[in-house]
Amino acid sequence: MILRLLIAEDELWLRKRLVSTIDWSSYGISEVYEAEDGGEALEIALKEKPDIVITDIRMPELSGIDLMKKLNENSIFSKMIVVSGYDDFEYAQGALRMGAINYLLKPVDEEELLDSVKRCVEELKKEKNKETVFDKQSAASEMLMEHIYEDLIFETSEKRTEELLQKLSRKEIGFPFQSAAVVNMQVREHTFFVNDKVKSDMWSVYQWLRRNLQEDCYECQYLYMRGSQIVLLLFGDDLEAKFMERVENWVQLIREALQKELNISLFMAAGDVTDDFSGIHRSYEMAQKKIKEKRAEEKRILALRNQETEQELNTRFDDVYGEYDFKLLIKEIRNGDSEKAQTELQAILQSSSRRLQSADMMKLQLFYMNFINRIAGACLPECEAYADELAMQCMTVMRELIYIGSDTIVTEMWDCLRKFVEKLVEVYQENNGKRKHWMIDQVLQYVEENYNTALSTRDIAGRFFMNTSYFSKLFHEQMGCTFSNYLINVRVEKAKMMLTQTNMKLYDIAEAVGYTNVQYFSTIFKEKEGLTPSAFRQMRSAVKDEYTGK
Repeated sequence: MILRLLIAEDELWLRKRLVSTIDWSSYGISEVYEAEDGGEALEIALKEKPDIVITDIRMPELSGIDLMKKLNENSIFSKMIVVSGYDDFEYAQGALRMGAINYLLKPVDEEELLDSVKRCVEELKKEKNKETVFDKQSAASEMLMEHIYEDLIFETSEKRTEELLQKLSRKEIGFPFQSAAVVNMQVREHTFFVNDKVKSDMWSVYQWLRRNLQEDCYECQYLYMRGSQIVLLLFGDDLEAKFMERVENWVQLIREALQKELNISLFMAAGDVTDDFSGIHRSYEMAQKKIKEKRAEEKRILALRNQETEQELNTRFDDVYGEYDFKLLIKEIRNGDSEKAQTELQAILQSSSRRLQSADMMKLQLFYMNFINRIAGACLPECEAYADELAMQCMTVMRELIYIGSDTIVTEMWDCLRKFVEKLVEVYQENNGKRKHWMIDQVLQYVEENYNTALSTRDIAGRFFMNTSYFSKLFHEQMGCTFSNYLINVRVEKAKMMLTQTNMKLYDIAEAVGYTNVQYFSTIFKEKEGLTPSAFRQMRSAVKDEYTGK
C-alpha cells in the first residue's frame, strides 16, 4: 500500500527536520509534501489527497483546526496528527473532536510522533482490508439484487411477485433508498414485429447507456433490455416530487444526447415514484402506458396531416419553390467541410434554377428566404455560442434579398447564400475542435446559477447522476482545470464585480459568493488576483477616479 504524507508547519527549521531527517519509506510512505501555512496545505491536500497529515495548530492563512474542517468538507478524511506549542485543553479537545489521531506538544518528541504515524498506518491498512472484503461481498449481493429487481419489474404473476416480496422480507432486506422509478425506452419507428433495424437501434442505445451509466450515474441504477424496449430502474434519496423532477430532467438529457450522438429518436417515459418493492412493477406499467399514449398521439397527428387536401398542399410554400433535399448540405456544414458544402449548395441552386426561370420577384425571394430558414433551423441550435451572431447575419441576408434588383436577383442571391453557408462552416470548424461532453454545459449552467451556495465535486456529480471520480476526470479533460478551481474562478470573478460596482462590506461579498469565512475568501482572492480584496477595490477606485477626472 503506497501512502502519502503532508507536513504543514510554519516554523521552517521544524518542517525541514520532519521532512528530511526521518526515513518515511520505512513506514510505507512514498511521497512527502510540505506546506508553510494552512492555505498552502489546503491547496496541496485538495490536489494530492494525502493519507496522513501532520499539522501545526496555529499557522498563517488557516489554522490546523480549520484545515481539518476544510478537508472533511471536501470528503478528504486523512489521518491527522496535530502539533502545537500551546498546552491548551480547548485546542486539544477541538482537534480530537475533528478526528485527530494524537495531539502533540512542542518540542516534538520524535519517538512519540513516529508512534502516532505507526497508528495511522495500521488504521489505514485495516480500512483497506475491510474495503476489499466488503467489495467482494457487495459484488455477489449486487448480482443477486439485479436478478430480483428484474423479476419485480417484469413479473406479471401476482403470486410470483408475492413470493419475491416474502423472500426479501425473510432476508430482512429493506428498500435501499428513499425513492425509485422505472424509465421505459422504445425506438420511434414502431412496427408490428421487431425488425432488424429496431434490434440494431436498441442494441446501440443499450450499449451507449451501459457505457455512460456505469461511469456517469451516481445513484443506484439497473439496466435491462427486453425485446424492443430498454428499461432502467433508478434509485435516489430525494423525496417523491423532487426525485421525479430529477428523473424527468435526466430523461430529457438522455433523449437529447442519444439523438445527437447516435441519431436515434426514442420514446421515453418515467413511471410513478415508489418507496417500496411492491411499487416497482406499477412504475414499469405506468411508464409503458405513457409511451403507448405518446405513440397514439403521434399517429393521430400524422393522420390529421395526411387528411389535408391537395388544394391545401398547393398553397404551401413548398409548391412555390419545390421540394429539395437539404440533408447532404447540412451534413457537410456540420462536418465543417467547406468544399463539399459549396458543392452541395451549387447542386441545389442549379436544380432550382430551371423551375425558377419564370417565377416573379416575390416567388424568388420566398424561395431564398425559405432556403435560409431551413439551413439556419438545422444548424443554429448546435452552435449556441454563435447563435446570436449567425441569427443576425441571417436577418441581414434576408434584408438584402428584399432590396436586390430584378436584373441581378439570381446572381446576388446565390452570392448571399454562399457567404451564409461559408460562415456556418467556419463556425462548425471551430466548434467541432472543442466540442464538450453533453453533460458539461448543464453543469456550467448550474454553477452559474448556484455559485453562492455550498457546492462540492461530490454534490455536483450526484445531481447529474455521475460517479464523483469519473466526473472529476471528465470535468478536468473538458475544462482544463478541476471543478474546485473552476468554482473558485467563478466566485472570484463575481466578487471582483461586486468590489467594483458596489459598496458592500467584504464579509457580505464573501457570503454572497459562497464563502462563510472572510479570511479564507481573502486568501483565495489574493492567490488568484495577486491583491487582497481591499487592495483590489482601492486600485479599481483609483483607476475610475482618474478616468472620470475626480
